[in-house]
Amino acid sequence: MGDDDNMEILYNAQQYLTTRYPANLFDEGQTMIVPTFPIDYFHKFYQQFHTEWDHSTAKLLEIGGGPCVHTFISAAPYVAEIYHSDYVQSCRDEVKMWRNNDPNAYDWTPYFNYVVNKLEGQSGHNPVAERQERLRKILKDIVYCDINTDDAIVPTITFPVNIITTSYCLEHSKSLELYDSTLRKFYDMLTPNGFLALLSGIECTWSILNGIKHPFPLYLSLDIIKKSLEKAGFVIRYMNSREIPLSERGIDRDTPSVGFFVAQKKCH
Repeated sequence: MGDDDNMEILYNAQQYLTTRYPANLFDEGQTMIVPTFPIDYFHKFYQQFHTEWDHSTAKLLEIGGGPCVHTFISAAPYVAEIYHSDYVQSCRDEVKMWRNNDPNAYDWTPYFNYVVNKLEGQSGHNPVAERQERLRKILKDIVYCDINTDDAIVPTITFPVNIITTSYCLEHSKSLELYDSTLRKFYDMLTPNGFLALLSGIECTWSILNGIKHPFPLYLSLDIIKKSLEKAGFVIRYMNSREIPLSERGIDRDTPSVGFFVAQKKCH
């Protein structure tokens, strides 16, 4: 049995969703602490930089998106096509179920409400339903990816794309050499002046997957990420970090802080 088979057996996508993305996150008076800052970071990226690409043609690729669609919600008004990729089949299946409006799909409506109503200031149900409809329409494909390969990371997508986004993924690179190689590949996968928006756990040492503790293969600091991005050829347009209080870390991973980077492929 290979590593791919082990990953499929260990990973329960639905359990992950109900644990990490509870439906009551935004309910008034709820006591479960699950931070919204990943959504806020990506929302800020689109708000700040969307004028720098053509909305009518822009293509977005999410790398290692898991079974989630929440990072796309803010992107939907500003891109023409979205491609989701993940290593694990069950994660891709979950996203396909949501795109197909399957009644068994995870309900992301509270997250759409948060972005559309609170962050964007729109009111009522219709804007939320319209955003969901648009996202399903422009979510063109859900495909396999592998960041720990010497070959193409996403072999079934036609490049270049205008935007690559990834969150809590690249810290699972098996070595710093592979991490650097992935960033160089990202650079090549982007259009001239294309963007990479990267959210990463900082100084992580372990995570728990279905009750089993796994050490992180790669130790990343803000400085390591910054230098790797610059070594790949990127110009860093925005960089921020946030310490994670113990009350927000949960029990499934050791994540003392996170870093968010917006990097651009500058072509002279």
